[in-house]
Amino acid sequence: MVPHCKFPYIPRRFPLPKRILIADDHESVLRRVRAMLESQPSWEVCGEAVNGREAVAKAVQLKPDLVVLDFAMPQLDGLRTASEIRELLPEVPIVMFTMYAAQLKQEVQKHGISCLVDKTESGALMIAIEELLSPEEPLPEQPASEPIAFSSPALGRDSEEGESGPITKAS
Repeated sequence: MVPHCKFPYIPRRFPLPKRILIADDHESVLRRVRAMLESQPSWEVCGEAVNGREAVAKAVQLKPDLVVLDFAMPQLDGLRTASEIRELLPEVPIVMFTMYAAQLKQEVQKHGISCLVDKTESGALMIAIEELLSPEEPLPEQPASEPIAFSSPALGRDSEEGESGPITKAS
């Protein structure tokens, strides 16, 4: 028995699903991302937000294991939303899933974003989330002064210095 418990501890055979909050101001994108994420049995979408303020409030309320944010959202853009979530929930990884990935590469680190994924590469979102939620397979280490850009073997691309794929990992 576990001290201070009335019932014996029974180890779980299956881990609890990882809870993911998604925020995007386009309903069609929310539906598509939800469908992709929920295709993984070990993940569940715990909430959705359509603007930055709602994303911050839901993150605090739901305490997800990971947050997926769009950049261009009303009331609070994705960068400021990420900064607020990072301040309130510093251990929660944040993935920015946006059409503006190329323009935002230099900004992600300043705002506590763990990974930047281009919306044109939906499969890359799944890979990025899997890598952020799987502590057994750590991401490559690089100096904290610059974002980590890498391509996954699953995407069929080689990772070379100076070349980045659809995923950019900020350290």
